[in-house]
Amino acid sequence: PFPIPCLLFPSPSSPSSLPGLGTSSILGGTILAALWKAAGEDHSRDSLIHAILHLEQLLTTGGGWQDQCGGLYGGPKISHTKKGLPVLISTKQIQTPPGFVGDLSSHLLLVYTGTTRLARNLLQDVVRNWHSRDRRVIKNMQDLVDNAHAAEEAFTRGDMAAIGTSLTKYQRQKLVMAPGSMPKIVSLFIDKISQYIYGCCFAGAGGGGFLVGILKEPSGKKRVKELINSSAELNYFAVYDAAVDLLGIQYSAS
Repeated sequence: PFPIPCLLFPSPSSPSSLPGLGTSSILGGTILAALWKAAGEDHSRDSLIHAILHLEQLLTTGGGWQDQCGGLYGGPKISHTKKGLPVLISTKQIQTPPGFVGDLSSHLLLVYTGTTRLARNLLQDVVRNWHSRDRRVIKNMQDLVDNAHAAEEAFTRGDMAAIGTSLTKYQRQKLVMAPGSMPKIVSLFIDKISQYIYGCCFAGAGGGGFLVGILKEPSGKKRVKELINSSAELNYFAVYDAAVDLLGIQYSAS
């Protein structure tokens, strides 16, 4: 426990909002890690992942654990948890061919879609659909696991096309869990850029915000920018530079 209040100040370079990138979980983990570090408490990344679960329940944001695993561990990875309580999450780094991660970064497409939806509201729909024991939803849960392993194998082979296919499949699977969560304008946008990408998916759980895709060629990013700039209906869309983070959460004190 801290005997005095703690004040947190974002740096001038920090964006005011990053909807749809799982940043509530990542920011929560960053704050917890900083507080533990300031208090002289040792912790592992695994303990940090589990602490975020508790934090998000206190905040009623209803978060899962995929965002903090993806954001706080560097490089490609796959995470698992077994059925039952307590939730015990394990994360394994995926070994990729030499130079593949750098090539993947040059093929990444990150687009802000200008539409945001609160993840908590969609997650409540997901839980209700699961409790309804709808056969399609139950089958989809196993399909999600199978697709994650297919993506792992694609990373191991260095197969960008297969990674893109898994991304698109994942987006469709999320729509099974939360029907109607894809904004129409985003669906139209995906149709327009399909010739430039192997596949794409929303980055977060909120059915909006940022869309991440795998370009067939790095030059495809320029084509997507031109498409956005020439379409009045896409005036809120924007392409951002992105790269695979190999380090995960890092600490510094000043």
